[in-house]
Amino acid sequence: MTQPDAAEHTSLEGFQYRAGGLMLLFLAAVSGGLGILGTAQRIGLIPGMLGHTPETSHRIASACLAVCLGTLTLRWIHERNRSQWPIRVLTLFLTAVIIPAVPSDNFRLGTPQSIWVPVLIAFALTNLRWSLLTTAAVLLTTALVHHKNGAFGTPASLFVTAVMIVAIVAPRLVYDRTFEAERKLAQAAKHLAFHDALTGLPNRRLLDDRLEEALKKSRREAGILAVVFVDIDHFSQVNNSRGHAVGDRLITEVGAALRASVRETDTVARLGGDEFVILLGPLTDRSAVDRVLETIRASIKRDTDRGDHGVQLTTSLGVALFPDDGSTAEDLLRHADQALYQAKVAGRDQACFFNAAQQAESAHRIALGQGLRGALDRGEFHVVYQPIVDLKTGRIQKAEALLRWTHPTEGSISPAVFIPIAENNGTISEIGDWVFHTSALQVKAWREVHDPKFQVSVNRSPVQFRDVSGVRASWVEQLERLGLPGDSIALELTEGVLLESNASTSEQLAALRSAGVSLSLDDFGTGYSSLSYLHEFEMDYVKIDRSFVQGLTEGSKQHVLCQSIVAMAHALSLAVVAEGVETEAQRALLAAMKCDFAQGYLLGRPMAAAQLDVLIRSTTAAAALATTPA
Repeated sequence: MTQPDAAEHTSLEGFQYRAGGLMLLFLAAVSGGLGILGTAQRIGLIPGMLGHTPETSHRIASACLAVCLGTLTLRWIHERNRSQWPIRVLTLFLTAVIIPAVPSDNFRLGTPQSIWVPVLIAFALTNLRWSLLTTAAVLLTTALVHHKNGAFGTPASLFVTAVMIVAIVAPRLVYDRTFEAERKLAQAAKHLAFHDALTGLPNRRLLDDRLEEALKKSRREAGILAVVFVDIDHFSQVNNSRGHAVGDRLITEVGAALRASVRETDTVARLGGDEFVILLGPLTDRSAVDRVLETIRASIKRDTDRGDHGVQLTTSLGVALFPDDGSTAEDLLRHADQALYQAKVAGRDQACFFNAAQQAESAHRIALGQGLRGALDRGEFHVVYQPIVDLKTGRIQKAEALLRWTHPTEGSISPAVFIPIAENNGTISEIGDWVFHTSALQVKAWREVHDPKFQVSVNRSPVQFRDVSGVRASWVEQLERLGLPGDSIALELTEGVLLESNASTSEQLAALRSAGVSLSLDDFGTGYSSLSYLHEFEMDYVKIDRSFVQGLTEGSKQHVLCQSIVAMAHALSLAVVAEGVETEAQRALLAAMKCDFAQGYLLGRPMAAAQLDVLIRSTTAAAALATTPA
């Protein structure tokens, strides 16, 4: 398993490192000195000084010089690699070299036992993870050497053995009391390196490790492994409307619900935000995966609806199976993510399994994303305009600017396809500013030719509000350079923009509002908090969503809803635009309920500026003729 990145050096690590280095240096100096003395006696410079025969002196001198050389080498490694293993090597080294070199008579005096003491102190100080087995091995080795040399049970042997035990135990006791708090912090840091701080679930690092282990097990047992991506539907709306405290509490509840929905041997990990990944397996068949998915969705709906926050969540799930959908961790994670995308596109609150068609669609989205870069410079975009008719006069006084993309090989690409891609890869800001500038030039021409109050509605993506790079000129500055008043443009806002609003978004909207730019709330009636936006952001228009206009007949529920929206808007001094008008009956009913404007295929499809120019002239002439007295 991948270990967390170590800190440069904690106080404990520094203490151990310095103690080990000094001990190595001390042992090198002592052994070197003894080697020099033994060599001097061997060659006759200090005859009889140590009371040893020349052969004994030679043996001691050779052993001590070998220890000195080996210890210096270990210290060099210790300093270079900042490692503690040289101290452990030294323990075995001294045992193998020095003790055999000591004469048997000296064991009764405790000489070899004394050699063990500094070694054990160094070992205990620099390797605090000693065990009972380590201690027993050291004491047993000492006892065997004592017994072989006739020193077992002598006062010197017992005394030095007691000192050895103290040398092992004392540093551990000091450590337990001195570094207890630091040890707990280190354990907590290690836990956080592999677990999510909010939910306590495994994070991406631990998930990767467990996925690799699960794949190995699935290959051995020829079982099925499922990788499930879990995403909470519209969770950003909860964060923005209810606050991050409620959002964090819900994330914790979702994590607990997911953990309770699977086996103990399965893994539930949180990648961040509202994204979770579940590893299921090994399993015997796919039906087991279906049962778990249903349990997960039901559990989240039930458990998140029991708190005091009053929010019931739904989830979208994407599933990839081993070995059918991939043989590596990278393939399975990527394919499960693609399956999750399909679940969202299909309407959310459901589970989708990966298939090859999704992979092809994902590759197609990537190719389109690459094509979007530079498409503006290549002249592949153009703007069309859909007329908005005044229901009182029948004249076209407004139009909505709509972006179109003609791909060089695929032809016309739907905005529903390429707009989300442009938002994801960051090209939407540049494209959106081009649409605004093009629309501003066009409305200037129409104001000069047709109506000095003509207005063009322009959509602005939530991503554009988040782009505060300051490189591009603001829309207000562009209008000023063109000599256009602010009311020549109506900014159409979706509820998504307002849900994600922050200080920067509010500041930008306030600047546009101060410049006279009209604000229009698009798709009104489809969101649960639209009324609060009318009050907070001082809207000028509301656009009735086409879902209310479709099927609009006398006495229908749609009729009641549309009539209520119109009455409420007028009471708030707001104008109303009805979208999706496709029949004369719908137009007549909307006019009867005093709806201000209508937009739809009955009144005109999106068209080029030149075509709309002709239509404006014809409708203006027809309206003038209709108001002329007979």
